[in-house]
Amino acid sequence: MRVSPRARLLLALLRLRSLSPVAMAQHARRHAKYYEDAFAGWDGRDFEALPLLTKEQARTASPYDFLAAPYARKVRYYAETTGSVGSPTPSFFTPREFHAATLLAKITPYHDLLLGALGDNRTCLNGLTMGFTIAGLSFGDLMANLGGLVANAGSRSTLIRPFLPVVR
Repeated sequence: MRVSPRARLLLALLRLRSLSPVAMAQHARRHAKYYEDAFAGWDGRDFEALPLLTKEQARTASPYDFLAAPYARKVRYYAETTGSVGSPTPSFFTPREFHAATLLAKITPYHDLLLGALGDNRTCLNGLTMGFTIAGLSFGDLMANLGGLVANAGSRSTLIRPFLPVVR
């Protein structure tokens, strides 16, 4: 896949702003209750000595225990994964983090395809919103920022019409 100069620049900027894995773990221990408890015996230097977070631990802990204190007043979005391999995984997002999905989508090979489709029809039927999934919310945000009219619809929406008769 060809990577555009714009994409290379964006990726370079993201690398410059990134923390090292050890710095991320130190930040988590200082600011999030879950990691303060889980990393209590960690020396703060050896990343490989950190305990692994299992899916079961993430499921049973409060989502708020993973939320870093400096961001608690900044988050505006809550969403979950679909839970396709078990229970959904919760996530909190600040507006900046949430809308970054739109920026990242502009470097994908599908960007021009989406713009072309929007040129034909601005209405974007977003059926991914059931359960407030991350995929559904970020897809709606992406399409709205590209100029689409986003219709977040469930199975009882007036926009959804069956294409085939029901077979009994």
